[in-house]
Amino acid sequence: MEEGNKTIVYVIFAVILAMMVGMFFTFFKMSNEVHERIDKVEKQIDERKEDMKDKAVPEEDLTYPDFTDGTYTLDKVQSFCDKYGIKLTVLYDEVTTYEDGVVFYQDGCMPGEKVVAGCEMTIKIAQH
Repeated sequence: MEEGNKTIVYVIFAVILAMMVGMFFTFFKMSNEVHERIDKVEKQIDERKEDMKDKAVPEEDLTYPDFTDGTYTLDKVQSFCDKYGIKLTVLYDEVTTYEDGVVFYQDGCMPGEKVVAGCEMTIKIAQH
C-alpha cells in the first residue's frame, strides 16, 4: 500500500475511533442522567409514602359526599380531607344567595366518585 493511502486509512480510522469514543461518553452521560431521574422519582415516592402513612385507607366503596348539601361546615370538610389525605383548597366568596359559612361550591373530588388519597379539592364558602 502506498504511503499516501496508508495516511488516509489512518486518518479515517482515527476519525471513526474518535466518533466511537464520543458516542461512549454521550451514552455514559445519558445513563447517569437517567439514573439521577430515577433516584429523584424514587425519592418523591418515598416522600409521598411518608406523607400518607398516617392517613386512613378509604374503604373500597367510600365515595366523596356532596359537601354543598348544606350540612357540612369547613371543620367537617377539613376533617374528612385530613383523614383521607385529600388536598383541600378553601376559597371565600362574598355572595348573598347563601348563608354565611355555607359551602356552596365543590370541585376536583366530586360527589359520588371513589375517595382517592391525594385528590385535590377546592371548596368555596359563602362570606358576607
